[in-house]
Amino acid sequence: MNSIKVTVRDKIALLSLDKGRSNAIGMEMVLELKDIFQNIEKDDNVSGVILTGKDEYFSAGLDFVELFEYSEEQIKTFWEQYFSLIYILTSFKKPLISAINGHAPSAGTILSLCSDYSVLAEGNHSIGLNEVSLGIIIPDSFFQLYTSRIGRSKANRYLLDGKLLSPAEALAIGLVDEVVSKQSVINSAVRQMQKYLQYNKVVWQESKLNIRRNLIFAVQPHQPDLIKKILDEWWAPYNRSILQTIIQNFKKA
Repeated sequence: MNSIKVTVRDKIALLSLDKGRSNAIGMEMVLELKDIFQNIEKDDNVSGVILTGKDEYFSAGLDFVELFEYSEEQIKTFWEQYFSLIYILTSFKKPLISAINGHAPSAGTILSLCSDYSVLAEGNHSIGLNEVSLGIIIPDSFFQLYTSRIGRSKANRYLLDGKLLSPAEALAIGLVDEVVSKQSVINSAVRQMQKYLQYNKVVWQESKLNIRRNLIFAVQPHQPDLIKKILDEWWAPYNRSILQTIIQNFKKA
């Protein structure tokens, strides 16, 4: 794996995103995550997964530097694979915990929303869905994921505002379950995982899938009409200009 480090201890897999400085999500990471989770789903030697990042980033979101250069066919394939990944994560039956070590805006937040429990590090980090400000149409699947954590009213308002939150704000509205020191993020995630793993495996997993039935339906990956709308905006001159500005600012930073 080129963008993810995998370690397994006491039947808990720790997946560490490890791509560049900010763990931005491109095709390679999407395909690797899909492959890992599909394999772990069938692996009796792994009972649960903790997903984390490195340094100051859980994930900065989509890799616009890479995606901006994609051809029409490449970007269409990317969105198809990305929605497939979100479905796989949302319907993953084993416990999944996000140990959010740093910044997690946009697609970084989406990864955490697919998990059963989220621990966020203290600090000057941002988390939330700011797709509107990036010129990306909000799919209903993202809205449903957000709603499942913070409720319809806040999800509606925050999505349309492109609002990013601090750790304290994220904890207050239930976007994350814990805020701890950066040094304690993994230990807190492991402690919660051990709580999940003490229960009967079949009972816990089937209960999770039952509870998530509507959410799993909402994130079904086959959405050709939505992808067409996203791609129409992706290639619109105004949005290309926005993306260029984002890329330039990122490179300066």
